[in-house]
Amino acid sequence: MTHLLTQELRDKFERDGYICLRNFFSDAEVARLRQISTSLGEEATQVLAEAVRQNTTAAVLASKNPDSLIVVPEATDRLKVCRFEYILRRSPDLNAIITDRVLPVLQDLGKEPFVAFKDKENEKHPGGGAFTPHQDYAAYQYFDPKFQISVAVSIDPCTKENGCLQFSPNWRSVVSQIPGAVEKTFNGRPLLNFVRGGAMNGDIRPDVSSKLSWEFIETTSNDLVLFDSFAPHQSFKNNSKASRRVLLLTFSPESEGNAYDTYYNDKRKNFNHPKFHVSTPTQHSALSLVGKSKL
Repeated sequence: MTHLLTQELRDKFERDGYICLRNFFSDAEVARLRQISTSLGEEATQVLAEAVRQNTTAAVLASKNPDSLIVVPEATDRLKVCRFEYILRRSPDLNAIITDRVLPVLQDLGKEPFVAFKDKENEKHPGGGAFTPHQDYAAYQYFDPKFQISVAVSIDPCTKENGCLQFSPNWRSVVSQIPGAVEKTFNGRPLLNFVRGGAMNGDIRPDVSSKLSWEFIETTSNDLVLFDSFAPHQSFKNNSKASRRVLLLTFSPESEGNAYDTYYNDKRKNFNHPKFHVSTPTQHSALSLVGKSKL
């Protein structure tokens, strides 16, 4: 297989679970990605307006229309978009860019082809959007694939001020020295003990996360961040005066099946289930995530 990445980057990804590829996208690609994001954002806004018009919720509309975006409004404003999902299926243009440019990099990292698992765009508005320390696999473990790689595409530049992603370098070495830090391993990858239920549902246990160091990953719209589903990460709230959009697209090994439709069919039917609301600053974070088997 032809390697697209340096051995140094592959080694870092294997050790820490994340890397940042600077100037990955051309300016022309950035402009196209912003056009796609804006179009999808307008569609998401229309979904919220229709939910208000029908005196229902966006979740109910999503359950009735299996081809629509799944939209989450701001807790304080039913007409303001917080995030929206199902975008790779809604946008053939975005899917084409990701297939052509990003999937080959995932294959280089994962040593096999990858397929879509889930996706979303987060619109972190001023004053909101903090995400507490967590591993994505705390939520993903309830589906068949045992490993995922996500990519973050910064539609708007991400800075410390507006709440860029943070990751923990050399986290495996740190947690190996904390008794009881690891709840379970999946193919040698550690899932850390996390909180079940309450306002911290899905968070890495505080006595573990407090021992981790954190690296701010500030990005331009030309950069691409890749991280696996076991990499601890967090982000602070947006302290700037402008909203900040980021595409977060998640993929799993093709050999473990295509779970995209399974994931979204389940989410449309069971939107309020806590497995879909792990370590998120929403009203659902107080629900209880119980047990370790599939829910």
